[in-house]
This record gives sequence, C-alpha cells and structure tokens, in this order.
Amino acid sequence: MKKTVVLLANGFEEIEALSPADYLRRAGAEVIIAATGTSSRNVEGAHKILVTADMTLDTYFSTEKELPDAVVIPGGMPGAKNISECAKAMEFINQMFKAKKLIAAICASPAVVLGKTEILNGKN
Repeated sequence: MKKTVVLLANGFEEIEALSPADYLRRAGAEVIIAATGTSSRNVEGAHKILVTADMTLDTYFSTEKELPDAVVIPGGMPGAKNISECAKAMEFINQMFKAKKLIAAICASPAVVLGKTEILNGKN
C-alpha cells in the first residue's frame, strides 16, 4: 500500500484514527491525515484531544492528481456522523469505491458513513 488517506472530522475516535496512521507510517506507507468538514487542519477528537491534520480534504483534492490506494474512516461520535454529512468526504469515498480502492471503516463508520453509499448494498 503506497498511499493512504485517514479522514478526520470533529468527534472522531482518536485510537481508531491515529493507530492505523501510526502503524501504516511505521510500515513505510505514505499516510495523509485529512481534516473533513472544516477549513481548519485542527480537529478535536471524541475525547477532546486536538489533532492537527496534514491538510484539509479540500487541499488534498486541489493538490493530488490521483486517488490514494486506501482510505481509513474512523468511527467515534459525532465524528462518523460529521464525515457522513460532509459532501466532499462522501464524494471521495464513492470515488474510491468506484475505482475499486481499499476502504477501511471502523466501529460506527460502516453503518453511519458507508450506510449512505452503495458500498454495503447486498451485504449483510
């Protein structure tokens, strides 16, 4: 896996976002932590831990020409709900699905985020 984007929105579950980012970076993957639903790179987790993302998702779209190999969507509430309400994040997730890229959704995100897409159609 060469490049992974980890989506953050206010209220994200810290361990579900930062652990995958940490492990992937240790394994040599390029990891971009992208703040969604905000123009700020500062995102507050569900347990009030403030994280500065590498960039916003808008910046990612304006600078990157290709989709990454994978996206990580952490859970946490209201983080998962906030991602699901961010049109740019949902567009990105749908693009990843159509391109047959890896989509990893944790805890609340499969239901709350992926449930608003075609990804789970026909799956139990």
